[in-house]
Amino acid sequence: MSKLNEDILILVLEEVKKDKKSLYSCLFVNREWCKATLPILWKNPNQYRKSSKLFFNTLLLHLSEESKDNLKNHGIEPFKEIYKRPLFHYIYFWKHLNLHSIDITFNCRTIMKNIGDFKWNILRNEVLNLLINRNSSYTHLYIHPEFDYQSYNNPGVKDCFLRLQHISCGDNTKQHILEGLASICKSIKSLRVDIVMTDRNSNPGLIKLIEAQNNLNVVHFDRCRNDNSNEIYRKTLEESLIKNADTIQNLTIKWKPVTNMLLHLVNLISLDINLGFSYPLNHSLYIHLENVTLPFLKILKTCKVPSRSLISLVENTNGSLIEINTFNGVSDGKFIQAISNNCPKIEYLNLSIKDNISEVRKLLINCKCLKGLYIFTDALDESNWDELIDTLIQFSPINLYKFKFTSIKNLKLESLKFFLDNWEKRYSMLLQIILKESMIKQQINLLEEYKGKGIIKNYHFSGEFEDFEWIKKKYL
Repeated sequence: MSKLNEDILILVLEEVKKDKKSLYSCLFVNREWCKATLPILWKNPNQYRKSSKLFFNTLLLHLSEESKDNLKNHGIEPFKEIYKRPLFHYIYFWKHLNLHSIDITFNCRTIMKNIGDFKWNILRNEVLNLLINRNSSYTHLYIHPEFDYQSYNNPGVKDCFLRLQHISCGDNTKQHILEGLASICKSIKSLRVDIVMTDRNSNPGLIKLIEAQNNLNVVHFDRCRNDNSNEIYRKTLEESLIKNADTIQNLTIKWKPVTNMLLHLVNLISLDINLGFSYPLNHSLYIHLENVTLPFLKILKTCKVPSRSLISLVENTNGSLIEINTFNGVSDGKFIQAISNNCPKIEYLNLSIKDNISEVRKLLINCKCLKGLYIFTDALDESNWDELIDTLIQFSPINLYKFKFTSIKNLKLESLKFFLDNWEKRYSMLLQIILKESMIKQQINLLEEYKGKGIIKNYHFSGEFEDFEWIKKKYL
């Protein structure tokens, strides 16, 4: 086989990097292909690992002779037979270091039996010293709250974490760990934090880590479940974000903002305010957004934020919104009207519909770029359904072909057939619905018939709806 240009080989591998089977096949083409494929397979070892035992043994095979001697001196002999070191140093290919996964592996006592806690800790530290050293360079780091590394100040740590781009941790991660990262890492682009300390004092290490960054782009605060506790703590977190206002473009929070943070984050491209766990649906949640202007915002996601809090925000985005995904459990014609009048570029949208189909008609006329509709239809009766279907047939823009309906319990089979019959000369439809239990067989037969005709490209029926899983978000 003639030698393939290295750049072309890399392009080929990029095309199949998500296909584990194809990547494994590439390993056996020749040595050059093997060398080019290994960094992809080992970039994130958790993505392709088959078993904890194999993973554990692979780690041990990389230990230095000094480490092995130290283990033997403590009566620890992982391998009773002599094993050769691997042909490649796979750990040098790692870019994702998941410390939680490492500790889970070490907590699996079936891998090595009859070894006490003291010896396990010695073995664990040797492996951590193997992973955290100046020869490694990670871009992604995942830390769990119980993680503690006594040799964290060793000389190799700085080289190891200097190029980190993503950190995932909890706000209850050890303070000295976060402070150590804050002193090393200045160019973190993405930060994901599980907020679990809402009933306690804040973690100064987390605040230092946030404020130390020069190019923080994505911030995701997750799992905050109790809004009534420690408002001062949440205020401190929001103030740390304000200090990064020039660079933050993507923000997810799961509490009602307690500061005027959004006034400062004017460069946001994506905003997700999810109050799903923190608040009852009928709680007074009004968020003052009248003076908030986000001229570059493309994605707006909210849960249990009243539409009256969002209308001003939609009006102040300068027509930049491409996706709006809001859930507040109510149907609001004024919010639909605000989208219709201010979002000419909107491509993906979810709506709660009951008796505001006339506003939907105006929206379909005005929003010519619309590609996907996710409609909450639980409140529709048969006549509403007929009106909605007629509206979709007559006024849908040419690019609209992706539909999701949360329920069709009041949709007649004849009405669904009428909808599909009148979609014949348009783009083949992608359809996701929750089927009517009493008519599942008839509905599936109908969908299969129209899939065979090419009117439906694909369909899916499930009670678990993701946002817009057919989207390829090239605009982020």
